[in-house]
Amino acid sequence: MDEIVRQDQRIRLVFVSSGGTVYGAPKTTPIREDHPLDPLCSYGIVKLAIEKYLLMHSALKGLDYRVLRVSNPFGPGQHLNPTQGVVGNFIHQLSQGRRLSVWGDGSIVRDYIYIDDVVRALLLADRHAGVGRVFNIGSGHGHRLIDVIEIIGRALGKLPEIDFGAARSFDIPVNILDTSVARQELEWRPEIPFEDGVRKTVESLK
Repeated sequence: MDEIVRQDQRIRLVFVSSGGTVYGAPKTTPIREDHPLDPLCSYGIVKLAIEKYLLMHSALKGLDYRVLRVSNPFGPGQHLNPTQGVVGNFIHQLSQGRRLSVWGDGSIVRDYIYIDDVVRALLLADRHAGVGRVFNIGSGHGHRLIDVIEIIGRALGKLPEIDFGAARSFDIPVNILDTSVARQELEWRPEIPFEDGVRKTVESLK
């Protein structure tokens, strides 16, 4: 973007929110954008607060924005954060021959989306001319954590060793996003199946 922008040139802000946390415990699945917003962790509360600020600035100052509520993105180059990004962290730990620590019994279900699909959604949101402002971006399918570990193990050719710990109170059992609005308004759909995304991520480490 040019350092100097003309005052009459409209700039769109595309904000990456969290489809995994802003909804809280789902009342129905898959979760639609009009689902109640009751986050159970500070991360989700902050994301939701930013969404509300964008809405306020749109009403008061005409801010042009879109919000993408992304599920659980993963892929090559993912920053390793012990509290986020389970796919990237587990690939890293298993590739180093380390045991995996899992909260609970591994039955929690999450919606994972490959980073290339997220990037396409961002580009389409930037060009979107419709009336919608908020879009779920996910695969629309859920995977149990224990199955995620098995898929990663197959991609690495390793048998995972797992230490199961006590479940955490804020970990909701299931989170799967309904992406029909993004499919209709953005003409976006996920293209990379989860196992293919894991394989691509593992190959990038080589």
